[in-house]
Amino acid sequence: MDSKSPLPLDAAARTLLGALAHLSRERRDVKEALQSLHSWLGRQLDGATEDSGALREKVVQPGDGRRVITQESETPTVELTLVQRRARWKAAALRFAVDRRAADDPADAALARIEEGLRKQRTELPDCFPWMLDGPMPLPDDAPVHRAAEVYEALARTAEVANNLDEAGFLDPPPPELLYMLAEAQSMLLVAVRALGLRGDSDQRDLFAWLKEQTTRHRIYVDRHMRLDDPADPTLCSQLLERLEERAETLMERGKERKARAELLSKLRYHVRRGLDGGLLDADRESILQGLDRWRKEGLPHEDRELVEILAPLASEAKKDTALQQALALHLDQAEAPRQPLEEVRHLLEGQNILCVTSSGDARVRQEVARDLVTGDVRWVELADGSGMEDIASTLETYEAAIVLLGVRLDGDAYNAFKDDCLEKGTLFVRLPDGFAPEHVARQVIRQVGWRLRQRHEEGTQDASADSDAANTTAASAEVPASSKKG
Repeated sequence: MDSKSPLPLDAAARTLLGALAHLSRERRDVKEALQSLHSWLGRQLDGATEDSGALREKVVQPGDGRRVITQESETPTVELTLVQRRARWKAAALRFAVDRRAADDPADAALARIEEGLRKQRTELPDCFPWMLDGPMPLPDDAPVHRAAEVYEALARTAEVANNLDEAGFLDPPPPELLYMLAEAQSMLLVAVRALGLRGDSDQRDLFAWLKEQTTRHRIYVDRHMRLDDPADPTLCSQLLERLEERAETLMERGKERKARAELLSKLRYHVRRGLDGGLLDADRESILQGLDRWRKEGLPHEDRELVEILAPLASEAKKDTALQQALALHLDQAEAPRQPLEEVRHLLEGQNILCVTSSGDARVRQEVARDLVTGDVRWVELADGSGMEDIASTLETYEAAIVLLGVRLDGDAYNAFKDDCLEKGTLFVRLPDGFAPEHVARQVIRQVGWRLRQRHEEGTQDASADSDAANTTAASAEVPASSKKG
């Protein structure tokens, strides 16, 4: 072809697209590429008119089949309220898409009104694309669509609970159990939308980004559902919601308690330090007494470790002041000495079975763990180069371990199998990147599963108390006065 007589642009486009369309009949990759291009162009022109001119200057993020952001913009701050609203809209739109597909008359006036309302709501939701209404590919069967809608609802509710705590100032730091539920919700959504043919979802990515930021900032380790090789099961969505609703009010109450505690500790620390530096002035004394009185009215524990550490240096000063001595005695006389990490872990694991997985046969290390860390039974499984998963599995099957200390690095498949076994048996596990030195083990146990162990310990104490009360009640009811017996 003569280079001085180029083909007109519109003719060139028709020729090229025609050739690609013809080729797509024989090559699946070309067909899929054209479908992706069709979807992309549809999003670019969404809401535009014929007079709107050139495509907006937007690009699709790599690996993101739905979301479009401006080329100049930076990664936006995640807004939990927006995640909540978009997820609820998508749940409603998915259910509508199923209803419209099943309708005898898709042009029914009632359906049209619902669709109009959905589209109007969507205009107020940035980065919310109506792929379930306008996508180039049909939705699959009803079951996975309804499941995805349920998971969107669950994700919206978890984001709502997190946002409520955030607005109340109760996410500094966030409760670990909340982070675990958020991780589970976003992982469920990723699995659910992939069952619909999508690669991902903007709300799942936003919630994941929010979680990563929170766990990094507050150094909270979430060991479940934060990786692609650890997916959550979307069929368990209703169970996640039940747990969330059971905990939502408690999390809010704990947040209020934690905030009040932090304010009081700061106030008491300030006035105690001033009193110790230059003698206890009347103003400092009154502030300390008022702070301790409010502590009591808030229902905070008398033996709080940090409070005891703040008040302890005042003990000698309080000998000269009866009122102050009485106020301090309520806390200092009832408090146990603060526990160091090693002592805390010994307390939390007292009398429980421990399974240690190691690559070393060092007898000295085993002796140190048995001497400094474990008060119950401990068993060791020694693996060579991360192999021998059957040894761990068989031991877990026959040994009722409360916790597994994992001192070896397992490959992906072995690690997933190990996690599944622990999950099935309800066994906690802790990864030990730096071996079995007792101080290191104690720090990692507290960091990774400390809150779970404390929760189990509290529940065990309550159960034991309830059993004791029940036994006493039974014994008391069995004591019948001799005068009441007949015959």
